[in-house]
Amino acid sequence: MALEQNFYITNHAQRLNPNTHPNEPIIDSIVDIRLSHSLQDKVIIGLSNQSRQQPQIRLPDELWAEIWGWILCRETRLKIPFPFIAAWVSRRWRRTALYTPYLWQNVSVFTSFPVQLLRLQLERSIPCCLTIELDLLWCHHAGQKIQYQNKDKLALAVSLLSKNIERCRIFELRAAFVDVDGFDIYQRVLKAIMRPLINASVPQLERLLIRCPEEDHPGPLFTGGLPRLSNLTLLATQCTTYLPLLHGLTSLELSCIPHGNALTPTDFQNTVAACPHLTHLAIRNQCIDYEYSGNNAPIPSFNLPSLISLSVELHHVDRHFARLFFEGFSAPRLESLRLHHFQWESYRAFVLAMCKDPTPRFSNLLKLSLFDVDILHTVLDAESRNYCLKLLLSFPSVQDLAIYTEDPGDSEFLYLLATRPLCPGLRNLSWLRQFPLENEGQVLRDLVAWRALHLGSPIITLTCFRDAFDDIDPDSRDWLRQNARVELRRPVAFVEDL
Repeated sequence: MALEQNFYITNHAQRLNPNTHPNEPIIDSIVDIRLSHSLQDKVIIGLSNQSRQQPQIRLPDELWAEIWGWILCRETRLKIPFPFIAAWVSRRWRRTALYTPYLWQNVSVFTSFPVQLLRLQLERSIPCCLTIELDLLWCHHAGQKIQYQNKDKLALAVSLLSKNIERCRIFELRAAFVDVDGFDIYQRVLKAIMRPLINASVPQLERLLIRCPEEDHPGPLFTGGLPRLSNLTLLATQCTTYLPLLHGLTSLELSCIPHGNALTPTDFQNTVAACPHLTHLAIRNQCIDYEYSGNNAPIPSFNLPSLISLSVELHHVDRHFARLFFEGFSAPRLESLRLHHFQWESYRAFVLAMCKDPTPRFSNLLKLSLFDVDILHTVLDAESRNYCLKLLLSFPSVQDLAIYTEDPGDSEFLYLLATRPLCPGLRNLSWLRQFPLENEGQVLRDLVAWRALHLGSPIITLTCFRDAFDDIDPDSRDWLRQNARVELRRPVAFVEDL
């Protein structure tokens, strides 16, 4: 107890004021915890005060534990797990915290973490599986202190983690040194710190996330075996190091630093071939360098027979990448496709790749999402309209269409869906603009009414941003609510879901 109290801060935020109904403050406060962890001090202390002042709404210990479970370590003022703080408030809270092991299972270690508390947290989390976050993002201004004063503490922390690694279910490593000065020392220190994990076997690990530049990667981790690994996130060029561990993967996320190193087509083929059960693939930036294939070489093919979901995020990349990737890509069971941050040339190349075959490339596709995709070339001209039509014709089986863009060209999708028998099975439309178009309410009404009348295929769910929907004229809002289930979202929450 004394060890923990050395880190206690007593300046809490102001109390919550009770509202009209005694249960409303509790419900609102729990929602606030989910949406904004910065409100946690006000929420927790306010609920504690209400429980003392109004016995009829005294919260049971189980609900307190559920609330605390939403609070992240990094969001506390002390940057330590919240159960430590809760255990200092009262005997009741301490008893609840100490006898609820799952509250201690999220272990976050970073360069300024008080390592002396780690042993207590690991002991109190038994027998739960662990989620371990190891953050070694070191900056230049603190480099000397970290390298020469804190490296022993971090090595001790990793040693403690290695003794409990058999309980780890999720492991995330973030490592980077943001300045050239001292980089050689940083690499040596990082490899020394991570040595206990290199040959470890982790029988419970299901998800592994490695977020660090290629030159900062400490080498392959957990070479002793990951029999239950199903979800892997890392830089594309690092995946060849983990090929022997990929057989059981169902989810793979590959990223590439813009203009950085990328996989050769052969390496990517070997990667997907090592994942015969892969159902979800996410690609961020240009992960495949097609220049290695030669200018006149045939387009490499990638066949993923089990893939159900594909997400491709392109920023400032060569437009040829989108064409070459999608022309060589095959996934007969694909049900969900997300395109993120496609500029006009990449969007155009994608549509052309989808139209190359006379029959739809993905005949089982049910969900199509366009996030920040440039629909327009320069203006909404005939060429731009034609590509909108080609896109919808390429996916006749779509039942769920999500469009999130501030490009005025996206309005063409509404007009096409409201006047032509495209995507006859469409049931759910997410029309997500922060600022409504002119006459948007009437356009949405025409779309819902026309499809119900002429296709016998009504829009069941219409999802919009709350502020934009409120700007639609009142008559259209009422009509849409009467003829479809309208769901309103916040832009921040939607982006977080992506």
